[in-house]
Amino acid sequence: MKLLVDKLKKYYYYIVIIFGIILSALWVIFIKTTPISDFNYYNQLANDISKGGFLGDTRQAIGYPITLGIVYFIFGTGIIKAKIFNIVLTLISYILFYKILKKIKIREDVRKITFLLFVLFPNNIFYNSILAKEILMTTALLLVTHLYLSKFKYRYIFIGIITGYITIIHASFLEYVFGIFLVDLICSRKIKKTVISSLIVLVFALLTISPLIYRNSKLMNQLTYVSTNSGVVLYINNNSKNNTGGWMSSSDVENSVVKTSAYKNGNRAVRCKIFKAAAMKWIKTHPKRFVELGFMRLKNTYFAAEDTFWTFPGSGFTYGQKNLLQECVKLIRKLIFIPALFYILILSVMKIIDIFKKKNNENNINYKFELYLLMLFYMFSITQFITEGQSRYFFPLIFVMVFFFVQFVSRIFYIFSRR
Repeated sequence: MKLLVDKLKKYYYYIVIIFGIILSALWVIFIKTTPISDFNYYNQLANDISKGGFLGDTRQAIGYPITLGIVYFIFGTGIIKAKIFNIVLTLISYILFYKILKKIKIREDVRKITFLLFVLFPNNIFYNSILAKEILMTTALLLVTHLYLSKFKYRYIFIGIITGYITIIHASFLEYVFGIFLVDLICSRKIKKTVISSLIVLVFALLTISPLIYRNSKLMNQLTYVSTNSGVVLYINNNSKNNTGGWMSSSDVENSVVKTSAYKNGNRAVRCKIFKAAAMKWIKTHPKRFVELGFMRLKNTYFAAEDTFWTFPGSGFTYGQKNLLQECVKLIRKLIFIPALFYILILSVMKIIDIFKKKNNENNINYKFELYLLMLFYMFSITQFITEGQSRYFFPLIFVMVFFFVQFVSRIFYIFSRR
């Protein structure tokens, strides 16, 4: 018996990883999710790209379809190939998260529990059957996090390249450069060094996204970012007819701009500007309602669990099974995210106090990691507060919330154990 326990301890992480991958594979095999909406668009675009076809228009960031298109080109097209690719990305994410946890100084039992909860978090299982960009983005985010915590000389160059790549997947991610700047500045207190490092990240990120910006600008006959989706997202989420903080049709907005001749005659870049101008005008005249909608969006982002819906098409689930799955995922999110949010608030206050102490924490890996995770949390949360509140878009931060949840619980246990 002791020998078995010793073996389990020795191979704990291998066992957890294998178990997680088996669960993911079984889910993909038995839950035959059919891609709809954005996911169907990604799949169709990836098919076209794999055959040397058009890269699509500018309405969506196309990093995921391009990557999936390369997979299709090498291994052949088919939804099952995309789902296998998801499982491979999930495996890589497990390994990267393990390596990240090994870099920081925490108790081994805390490390093991954190890793187990991350691997078994429901979204990390059922997302494997969805052709969504979030798994790829999460893997890339964990990779850039691992690089950021590393010590090798040229890491900021690679961080810049990966930041650019993630921006092609999710257009708002370029703000990560500013986040890195803040974390480095607070930790090191060295302005010159921080500015140089951040500029390296920014330059290589811009170089990475520049081919897509050039291509989009040629299509639109004007300077155009990696996607033109930001305008409509801001518009439909910030108007007097939006009562949920969620998606609605742009044509349902009061006095919708889609009915104007300027919109009808404009290309996607022009329409994006029209949407943004209308949204900003509404926000300026309705600041209170904007804040109310913002908190609704955050509530949806953290707790709604509507992303389980995307696994249902083609799954064969009954209405009762769908409702049960969604409620279970919602409950798990609340059980983990609420304590994590509470800990984040406490930790944020502590870090703000630390700023005024003028202490150099450049070599304190735990301090740097906590500050980095806080940066990611606020970066994603602010984006969702302003734009669109969907739990799907918070998928890349599951590892952040799991880490803070376990830290909170372990601190509570520590406090009570000393009494």
